[in-house]
Amino acid sequence: MIAEQSELEFTTPERPDAHDIASLADFLFERGQCWTTAREISAALKFSDRKIRSLASHSAGEILSGPGCPGYRHVSHSTPEDVAEIVARLRHQAKAMDDRASKILKSFHSAPHMRTFHKTSVT
Repeated sequence: MIAEQSELEFTTPERPDAHDIASLADFLFERGQCWTTAREISAALKFSDRKIRSLASHSAGEILSGPGCPGYRHVSHSTPEDVAEIVARLRHQAKAMDDRASKILKSFHSAPHMRTFHKTSVT
């Protein structure tokens, strides 16, 4: 029996509440120079891991985090070396994601179904 494949639902998450962003930023500022894990933040502020990541992403750079970081920290308590390292990691991740997107498009456009599908419909 073949299971029916459901359609993907692509939605853009809502921008987090400015009050929640400020709460996380204030909490991290009070923590000082130490890195704070998502688990510690969740215990204190009752935010989920996903919400914490979203808040950091929408903090206009005030909340420092990134791939391979030991947690979250307020940018005002970070060293220039910390910032440079995280910026480099985020840029590397962005490039890897862009490379993957290009490969997906290339694969899609060269797939057999494309013989009957207009190639400019997906860019």
